[in-house]
This record gives sequence, C-alpha cells and structure tokens, in this order.
Amino acid sequence: MTPSDPPPMVPKWLSAAVVGLLTLQVGLLWTQGSLLQRQHEDLQSLRGDVQDLAASLDQGYDDGDSQELDPDVRPARLPLRHPRLRHLGARPQRINYLHAQQPPEPSQPEDQARQELDASRQSAQQALAQARTAQSQLSYADNARKAEEKAAAEAAGSALQRNLLWGTLAVVLAAFGVRWMLRRRA
Repeated sequence: MTPSDPPPMVPKWLSAAVVGLLTLQVGLLWTQGSLLQRQHEDLQSLRGDVQDLAASLDQGYDDGDSQELDPDVRPARLPLRHPRLRHLGARPQRINYLHAQQPPEPSQPEDQARQELDASRQSAQQALAQARTAQSQLSYADNARKAEEKAAAEAAGSALQRNLLWGTLAVVLAAFGVRWMLRRRA
C-alpha cells in the first residue's frame, strides 16, 4: 500500500476566483473614480456659474444704487461699523426705528408706478395660474393617453402570452400523442 497524497489545503479554483474578484474590484474603483471626476467637473462648472451670477447681481446693484432716496439705508450684506454693537442688538433697534418713521406721502408719479407694478404682478400671477392649469390639463390628457397605450400594450402582451400558452399545450399534447402511437406500434 502506498500512501496517498493528502488533499490540498486550498482548492485550485480559489486563487483564480480571488484574482477575478480583485480585477473586478479594480474595474469598479476605476468606474467610480471616473464618475466622481465627472461630478467634480459638473460642480466646478456650477460653482463658476453661481459666481458669475453673483458678480452680475452685485454689478447690477452697484449700478442701480441711488443715494437720493434715503442715505441712511444700507444693504444688509455690509457689516456694522462697530462690531461691539452687533451683539448688543443695535441693528434691530435701528431697523425698528427706520420702520417706525412715517413714510413720506407718495407723489403722483410714484403712485402711478406703484399701480403699474401691482397691475403687472397681478397679470403675472394670472398668467402663471393659466399656465399651471394648461399644464395640468395637458398632463391629464398626456397621462390618459399614456395609460391607454400601456393598457393596449398589456392587453396585447397578455393575448400573446395566452396564445403561447395554448400553443405550448397543443405541442405537448401532440408530442404525447405521437409517443403513444409509437409505443403502441412497437
């Protein structure tokens, strides 16, 4: 009797499986890296767009500022001159003081401009409401059309499935019939 070789401790297929899994892992990491790179580029372009928009808005505000209306009013983005006053609540008191003052009587051109602005806002709100109603009606009609198409496709699919089932049943019965006839002859 010859002693037989002991079975190997590690199966032969294990090393190939580990190499395959590591290769798959590297491929997945490469794909994830390319997706992250694309996302980073998109975020950088969005950041540039936001900065351009902020710059154009700042430029628009700087060009349109007029000190003739009220020289005491400052934009909220500017800091107070005395940082110690910020935590004492000087800013809310100043705002309350400004709001407590009586506004001057509107002159005729300002009143007309305000009325035109209100009329344009109302017409914009009406147009928006009409657009939303039209969109909802379109979406209802579109959804109804899609539902009808889906129902027709499902009906055709179920009819095809039913026909395939009956055809398969007929083929199986025919095969059993042929088998029965062959056995009977033999």
